[in-house]
Amino acid sequence: MIVFLLSLLANSIVSVTLSQVQCPDGFTILNDSKCVKIIENSLLLNDALESCRTYTDGTLVSIHNAIDNRALINLAIAQQTVRPLWIGLTCLTPSCNWLDQSQIDYTNFVSGNPQPDVGINVYMLTSGNSAGKWVSADGSLVSLNYICEVPTVIVPDLCSNPFNDYCYTFNQDIRNEVDARIYCQKDCGDLVSIHSEKENSHVLSLFNSSSPPPQVRIGAGTDGIGKYWVDGTVFDYSNFGYFNVDIGKCSTMQIPYGVLDAGQWLSNNCDDELPFVCKRLNGITSCPPSPTPTYNPNMCYGSHFFTGNGTLVESPSLINDAKESCRNLTFGTLVTIDNAIENRVLINLAIAQNTTRPIWIGLGCFGSSCYWSDQGGTNYTNFASGNPQPDVGVDVYMLASGNSAGKWVSADGTLVALNYFCQVPAYNSPDFCSNPFGDYCYELNDISFYNESGARSSCQISCGNLVSIHSEEENLHVLSLSNSSSSPQVRIGARTDGTVKYWVDETAFDYSNFGYFNADIGKCSTMQISAGSIQSGQWSSNNCEDTLPFICKRKQGVYSCPPSLTRT
Repeated sequence: MIVFLLSLLANSIVSVTLSQVQCPDGFTILNDSKCVKIIENSLLLNDALESCRTYTDGTLVSIHNAIDNRALINLAIAQQTVRPLWIGLTCLTPSCNWLDQSQIDYTNFVSGNPQPDVGINVYMLTSGNSAGKWVSADGSLVSLNYICEVPTVIVPDLCSNPFNDYCYTFNQDIRNEVDARIYCQKDCGDLVSIHSEKENSHVLSLFNSSSPPPQVRIGAGTDGIGKYWVDGTVFDYSNFGYFNVDIGKCSTMQIPYGVLDAGQWLSNNCDDELPFVCKRLNGITSCPPSPTPTYNPNMCYGSHFFTGNGTLVESPSLINDAKESCRNLTFGTLVTIDNAIENRVLINLAIAQNTTRPIWIGLGCFGSSCYWSDQGGTNYTNFASGNPQPDVGVDVYMLASGNSAGKWVSADGTLVALNYFCQVPAYNSPDFCSNPFGDYCYELNDISFYNESGARSSCQISCGNLVSIHSEEENLHVLSLSNSSSSPQVRIGARTDGTVKYWVDETAFDYSNFGYFNADIGKCSTMQISAGSIQSGQWSSNNCEDTLPFICKRKQGVYSCPPSLTRT
C-alpha cells in the first residue's frame, strides 16, 4: 500500500453528567423526558397527590411506554422498595385517564383489571412475578407509597473560554499526564487537542496573566513513531518547536517566550507534574467513553512521507542517494505504484506541493522486465510512449507537470539527479486533507477531464463527491482552488431535475450563486473561473455529458466510503 506522509437499570434510568436537562434534588431523570421520585411514606391517594403537588408542577406519575414502566420498576428495585406504588391513573369505567390529562397510549394491567367496582385508582406492583403490573384499588381506603413526577429543567451549559464548538479550561493544579486526563474526563473532556493556528492562539490566550506558568500540558502524544491526540481526533496540525521522544512521549506548550517561542510545543516526560488545559464539546449531555487514539489506516504521519515541514522530498539526488535517504525512514524505500489511483494520488500530491520537476520512483527495468525496489510485482505501469528504454537507463522517474504528468520515463540514475518519492508501511496515521475548509477537504482535478458521471465516480473513490457549496465563503474557497485551472469553467455538484435544484452529495441546497440557469441547456452545473458572460465564481447550467475539470469534496477524517448517494 502506498501511504502518505444504568445493566437494564443503567440503560433505562439515564445518568446525565454535564447536561442541559436536569432534575430537582432527589429526583431521577427518566429517559431524558421527565423527573421521578419514589416517596416511601404510605398515604391515601389524595394525600399522595397533594404531596406531589408541593413540588413545582408536580403530580403523580404518568406512564406512556413499556420502557418507562420498566425503568420505574428498576428504580424501585434499586431503592429496595417492595410495597406497591400509587401512579396517576384513574379508571371510572373501563376507560381510564391520567391525572395530568396526558394521552392514554400505554397500559400494563394485571389480567382482569381495571376493576372500577373495586376502586377507581391504580397502583403498580414492585415485587414478585407481576412486578410492573397495574392493579385497581380504592385510594380513599388504601395507603401506599407513591411516585411523583415533575418536568425536567433546562439548564444552560456554562462554557468557559469558548472557541468554535468547544470549551477550554486552564487548571493550575499540577498533575502528570494520566491524572490530568482523568481530571479532564470527569468534565466530559480530555487534554486539549489543537487543530489550527487560530486554535493554538486561543489556547495561548488563556494565559494572559502577569505570572503565567513556563509550560502547560497539552494532549499531543507519540508512540515513538508517529504523533497523535489523546482525545482521538485527527492529528492535522503541528506546532512543535522541539520534538524528541528520548525526552518523553507527552507534550507541553511554551507559554512565555523562553527556549521556544510562546505557543510552540515541546516533548515532555509524561510523569512530570504540570498545569494543564482541558477541552470539551460545548453542550454535551453525557460523557463519552474514555477515548483511545484513532487513526486512518491509509495515511502516514508527516515525517513518514514528507520532510519535517510537510513538503515533499525536493532535494535532487542520484538514484542511489535517493534510495539511501528513503532507507533512513523506518522500513522506507522508493515508492511502488500498484494501480492508477495511487499514481493519480501521487501526482495530485506533487501538484499540491507545487512540484514540477520529475520524481524518482522505485522501479528498475532490465531488458524487457521491470522490478520494484521493494520486490513488489509490476501489476501496473504507466510508461510514456516508447518506454521503458533500458539502453537509456535502467531507472525510472515520473513526470510531474505538463500533458504527460503521471507518465513514467527511463533514465540513468547514476547521472541524473531528481526529486524522489519515499514510502513506508501504513502505521497508525491521521488523515491527509488537501485544501481544508471547515471540516472538509477539496481537490481540483484538471488533468483528466470527465463528464458528470465520470467526475462523480472519480470523487467517490476518495470517499467524496462533486463539490457542494453552502456559503459565500465556501464559494470563494472553491474559486481560489480553480484559479490555477486552464479551463474557463470547472464542474461542481449542483444539479436540477427541471423543477428544483439539489446537490448530488445530498446536502441541503441552502446557497445559490447561479449567474445563468437554464435547464434546457443542461441539468448539471459549472463554476465560472475567469470572467466572461458571467462573473468569476458564478455558476451556470451545463450539459452533463461535457468533459471538464472538476472539484471533489469529502469529509475530513472519513476512513470508509459511504454508499453512492441517490437523491431522495
